[in-house]
Amino acid sequence: MNLLKYLFIPHKNNNYRAKILHIDFMAIMLFILVVLNFTLIKLQNTNVIYAFKNQITVEQLLYYTNKARQENNLPPLKLNDQLSQAAQLKADDMFQKNYWSHYAPDGKSPWDFILKTGYQYEYAGENLARSFYFAKDVVSAWMNSESHRANILKKEYTEVGFAVKEGVLQGEPTTLVVQMFAKPILATNQQDYQPNQAIPQEQTTNQKVLSVENKPAINLKFITFETTLIYLIMLSVVLVIDYIAAVKTNLIRNTSHNMISFIFSLTILIGIIMAVKGKIL
Repeated sequence: MNLLKYLFIPHKNNNYRAKILHIDFMAIMLFILVVLNFTLIKLQNTNVIYAFKNQITVEQLLYYTNKARQENNLPPLKLNDQLSQAAQLKADDMFQKNYWSHYAPDGKSPWDFILKTGYQYEYAGENLARSFYFAKDVVSAWMNSESHRANILKKEYTEVGFAVKEGVLQGEPTTLVVQMFAKPILATNQQDYQPNQAIPQEQTTNQKVLSVENKPAINLKFITFETTLIYLIMLSVVLVIDYIAAVKTNLIRNTSHNMISFIFSLTILIGIIMAVKGKIL
């Protein structure tokens, strides 16, 4: 309590000015905030953040996907190289064009990536996920979503392909997981199949494009902003308390000193906001 009083309440021991308003204290706090800001930005843009994102493998994704199907009395899916190639093409495209969607900014659909590999399908579907650390969590998230679950448990699908890719997407280090489902068209029907034309309506109704995103409990890019904002609010409250105390005790205050302190802190906050937006968002 004495420490809090010393920091925030004007009284004899702090020379009748809250310690938080003293120039030396403000200089130390602002220095800490600036160092914290640029340290987190540095961490956000280095491979340190990828340390826990190398646990997802295609083998594990296939295992947990088929485990879910088998638990629901469905046959396992067979890993198909062409579908995995299509998933990889989709992941590459998302990073290259910086989008998080099933459809690219240029209008390219998931089915375009499948057709590009030469795979001819009767049914096809796609699941997406990002920012997960483990394969089991990815599949669990899909299974906890009704629409994703329907995709995994669709009885018509017989084959699947996966891609796992790390990079920076929309300003954030990200691990993308792409899952492509399909049932190949029967060989006897391939003569009537024209992959360069629009996908027939009856196939379109069987396509599903779904995604999930893992939101980390701690979001690095807002830590410094929130800390600085709290400091600014705290400083404003202390300035009000200081003014009230000065009026009640008839203390002579140099109001310009308080105003300069507040403006200086506000300038630091604006600078940190600009840095966060410019280097992380």
